[in-house]
Amino acid sequence: MRIPFDYLADALQKTEDMTVFPPQNGNLPVARPKFLLPGTSPEPGRLYIASPDTVPEDKLPLSTALLTSSEPAALLNQVQEIFDRCESWESSLSAAADTGDLRELLDEVEAILGNPMVLRKANYAIVACSSEVFSNPALADLRGTHLPYEYVNSLKRDPQYEQMRTAEMPFFFSVPLSKSQALGINLFPEAGAAYCLSAVPLLRPLTGSDCFPLQICAGYVAQVLRSTVIAGRYADPSGRKERLVELFRTGVENESADLTVLEQGFSALGWQPGHQYCCLSTQTGSPDYLSHTEDLLCNQLESLLPEACVFAHLGTIAVLLNLTLAGSDIRELLEKCVYFFRDNDLRTGVSNVFTGFQELRNYHKQSLIALDFASRPQAFLWVRYFNDVVLDYILEQSNRELPLHLICSQQVLRLKQYDQEHQTEFYVTLESYIQNKFNAVQTARELQIHRSTFLYRMERLQTLFGLDLDQRDSLLYILLSMKMLELSKSMMIHE
Repeated sequence: MRIPFDYLADALQKTEDMTVFPPQNGNLPVARPKFLLPGTSPEPGRLYIASPDTVPEDKLPLSTALLTSSEPAALLNQVQEIFDRCESWESSLSAAADTGDLRELLDEVEAILGNPMVLRKANYAIVACSSEVFSNPALADLRGTHLPYEYVNSLKRDPQYEQMRTAEMPFFFSVPLSKSQALGINLFPEAGAAYCLSAVPLLRPLTGSDCFPLQICAGYVAQVLRSTVIAGRYADPSGRKERLVELFRTGVENESADLTVLEQGFSALGWQPGHQYCCLSTQTGSPDYLSHTEDLLCNQLESLLPEACVFAHLGTIAVLLNLTLAGSDIRELLEKCVYFFRDNDLRTGVSNVFTGFQELRNYHKQSLIALDFASRPQAFLWVRYFNDVVLDYILEQSNRELPLHLICSQQVLRLKQYDQEHQTEFYVTLESYIQNKFNAVQTARELQIHRSTFLYRMERLQTLFGLDLDQRDSLLYILLSMKMLELSKSMMIHE
């Protein structure tokens, strides 16, 4: 076995009366040492131990290292103990790797580095953890299927984040709730696969001296990864979450699903027909295939939203929330997620609240419609509720067969055109009158005109365009037409 010279020097730094002559051409790995006898010429690539009076007068070979001490025999024993310890690590790691059990292997790594260990994929899916993660309450957030949202965000805030993702050597990085930095190393067991093995500094601070043992451990972890199919997701022992997701997926994707069977399935898992539910559809605005995988987002949404079942659906993420079990209003729940949506550039559509499962598929469609409005370039809200966009949706559906200028009220269109041709303000007057709930005094004040001027305009408006504001259907048609004009890209509707 060979050990980097710098690691040996760090391990021996408390040794008294020791002088170090490092290799001149870098931190080379060295084999077990030899005594440098008087009159002997040192060999290249060797570590020697000698007393101060036997140091050769000539320069050492570039790849040769030398340690001197007034008690060279004691120093030799110390160095041999370091080699023994490292070889013992390799023996223990090799035995654990032969079992193919990642948990057992990470427990050996934990014993070497003195800190809990986490093995994850490049997409932040947790593959395995050492036992300390499951026994220490401070590490409860690392027991899920992915690194928690706060943990991932701390990585992204690290200035060296981009380099860390592809680094081949060990690297330090910040982690939440820790005064010292974690230590990680990337693994590439096969083409296209990337993992990260990291030590969390919970039990003791990590230093540069820990890089070498981490590299030893990484080799055996990569060996197991090459021979093991990794699911990357711990299963819920009860299977409840998986069954909820399967029921939700069936209700959304299977148009001919037996709704009675669906309802019975949800009821058996404690999601009763009388509970209140809501569907969400989420989609990222700027895909990052390493940072924004569907699995990661599903896991984080499950963590942020209590009593939710989540699955990836046709490029979106479908969420079913049980508001009754969550004990909260949908808007209150989503207010807690606003930073998550913003930081991950996520747009989310929200259905109306409903009970029962007979219309589950249609309520999911509501969330997709709201998502469509949230995802538009001119949208400035991360979350859109179906109830807030339903009128716009109805108006957009109305012009699927006819252009808007053949649907809008002809009186309203003529009014708009008349204003443009004659520099009048009939349209603004009518719009203000409706918005002020037909209050003449308030409308005149808002338009900054005299009440008699306002009344004259309304009289002219009625005469010129024949608008009837007293009949319900006529008023509704006028309101819808004005809304269409508001939604159109230009003030006048063209073919």
